[in-house]
Amino acid sequence: MDSAYKSNAIIAAPIRVIQLVPNARDVKGSQTVAFNLPNDERIVKDRGTSMVILKNVSEAKFKHILLPIADACISKEQQELVHFESFFTHCIYHECCHGIGPHTIMLPKGEKSTMRLELQELHSALEEAKADIVGLWTLKFLICQKMTSVAV
Repeated sequence: MDSAYKSNAIIAAPIRVIQLVPNARDVKGSQTVAFNLPNDERIVKDRGTSMVILKNVSEAKFKHILLPIADACISKEQQELVHFESFFTHCIYHECCHGIGPHTIMLPKGEKSTMRLELQELHSALEEAKADIVGLWTLKFLICQKMTSVAV
C-alpha cells in the first residue's frame, strides 16, 4: 500500500463486550449487535474510537434470525458448521475494521475532505461492505499466519 494512505498515528481502540439490559420498553425496534463510535472524523483523528459489542443481543439475533435462515438455506450436512462463536468472531472483526480508513482524504485539487462527505448517501452501505470484506480477509490472514485459531 502506498505510504500516503497509511496512518502514522495509530490509536488503540478499546473493545468492550457487554450484556445489554432491556432498553426499549414499549418502543421496540431493531437493535444493533455492536457500535463503533464516534462517527465524527475529527474526533476519531484526535482520540480514536471505542467499540462496544452487545453479546446477549448477538446471541439473540444468532438464535432467532441466523439459525432459522441457516436451516432454510444451508444443507443439513453443513448446518453443524453454523455456531455462535463464528458469528460473534465475525462481529468483532467487522467492528474492528470500521476504524480502518482512510477517513480524511485529499481531493485532486488539493483540498481535504472526508469519505463520508464525498460518498454522501453511498457512504453507509460501502462502509458496512468494507467492514465485512476486510474483517473476513483479516481473519483469514491471521489464521494463515497462525495468529488465531481456525476453530473460531
